[in-house]
Amino acid sequence: MAQPTHIAERAAPSGSTVLARWNAERQQQRSAVQAPARRPATRMVRRSFDAAAVDNLTASFSGEHVSLNEDLERTLRRMRGRSRQLYKNNDYVKKFMRMVMNAVVGPNGFSISVPCLRNDGATIDETDKALCEKVFAKWAKRGVCDVTGRLSLIQLERLLMLIVARDGEAIVRRVRDRGINAFGYALQVIDPVLLDESYRADFPDGRRIRMGVEVNTWGKPIAYHFLQDVESAWAGRRIRVPAEEVWHFFIQEEPTQLRGVPWIHTAMRRLNDLGGYEQAAVIAARVGASNMGFYIPPDGSNDDASGLADEALQGQDADGNDTVELVRDATPGTFEKLPPGYDFKKFDPDYPHQNFDAFVKAMLRGVASGIGADYNTLANDLEGVNFSSIRSGKLETQDEWLCIQGWFRECFLEPLFPEWLDSAFVSGQLAPLPVSKYDKYNVATWQGRRWPWVDPHKDMQAIELELKNTLTSPSDVMRERGRDPETVWRQLEKDLERTKKIRKLLAEMQPKPAPPASPAGGSASDDKKESVDE
Repeated sequence: MAQPTHIAERAAPSGSTVLARWNAERQQQRSAVQAPARRPATRMVRRSFDAAAVDNLTASFSGEHVSLNEDLERTLRRMRGRSRQLYKNNDYVKKFMRMVMNAVVGPNGFSISVPCLRNDGATIDETDKALCEKVFAKWAKRGVCDVTGRLSLIQLERLLMLIVARDGEAIVRRVRDRGINAFGYALQVIDPVLLDESYRADFPDGRRIRMGVEVNTWGKPIAYHFLQDVESAWAGRRIRVPAEEVWHFFIQEEPTQLRGVPWIHTAMRRLNDLGGYEQAAVIAARVGASNMGFYIPPDGSNDDASGLADEALQGQDADGNDTVELVRDATPGTFEKLPPGYDFKKFDPDYPHQNFDAFVKAMLRGVASGIGADYNTLANDLEGVNFSSIRSGKLETQDEWLCIQGWFRECFLEPLFPEWLDSAFVSGQLAPLPVSKYDKYNVATWQGRRWPWVDPHKDMQAIELELKNTLTSPSDVMRERGRDPETVWRQLEKDLERTKKIRKLLAEMQPKPAPPASPAGGSASDDKKESVDE
């Protein structure tokens, strides 16, 4: 019998065979998506990082990540207030702030040098250099560079470093006004309190305000919203100042950070606790030095203490009951007689305690580590210090100061000179110099202070060896000591010329030597005449 020509699979079921196959394939794909392959069973292992452990011992150790700006919005005002409170009343914080001002700025501030090069690009135009530095020194004097007229540039630098260390940030507004001084340019220091950290807003174009700082979509500050004055802070009207007029500098710890953090924030609680401990220890020591005690009545008595009290100490209370004052003053060198049966029990709080010094030192070492200062200088503790240990501590701390100097120079000093130079040309203070050579004069360099070594003799020997082996140059040595090489060379040339003149003058003032004595029986002229006759 002939085989049928049709396909049984297509003829048997009702409906479309192609549709049925498509549905079956679709169902397979859905099953694969809905039921993913299981991971192979693995053995249980312990966490690889103990820092991420969660147990009863780490319950208060929160690991949630919050941006620094969100933290500062909630806590900056309180942190800044506590930092200022500690600065007012804590000896160690006061000392640290003085260390910052003295180490970063110093007594003479940052020195400026304007090495104006001639057309050959190698030699310095001493005349233009001296003129630029002289006119800048005129502007930097007290009463000119500051809008209040009370600060010189050195004092302003010290004030800014104090504000940065205490509040975590400093704000300077550049004021351009022809009537403010002869240059038409001055600086205004603004209290960070006026930049309201509670002010925030969002705008349709992507701009936003956080903690009083207005930024664009890229996070770049474009304006600052200040309150009018400190007295009406958090309640007064705000003033919008463009960012082009403001220098707002702080040590940045996150890419999008908008406000600064007080430098002593990690040590605040420790310092506050240490202050409370010292106060309690002092009170306990005062109590212990007072030789206090208690009267103990005899057994079985009715606690009638009238026999211990003087007539002046006996009286009545508001209800008319007789009262007796049991506390009596002790007079030095005097012994009192107790009534029969009474005893005296001395109260001794045992302070100052023998572990007081060790505890305070341990606390201050933690404070010094948190604020970046060396412990020996912060605590005025040179006990047990030798040359090697104090040198190591000094060098590490000086590296901290050098980093802060570089940061302060980039944030404040380097942008300052070009703006001052513009105002000096516009106001005519640099009239002899042509404006067309602006780039020639805009070459100011700033040099921060340096510090003497622990053992100058050994360090000078090391410098001599470096110079002998050509590992350094005299100019580098001068810069390391905080001096401008060009100034030093110029001063040496003047001193050498002056020394030559003084030596010549002294030589002329010396009496001329007398002629040598002639032989007996004649003079030197007679001997000469006789020799000629011969």
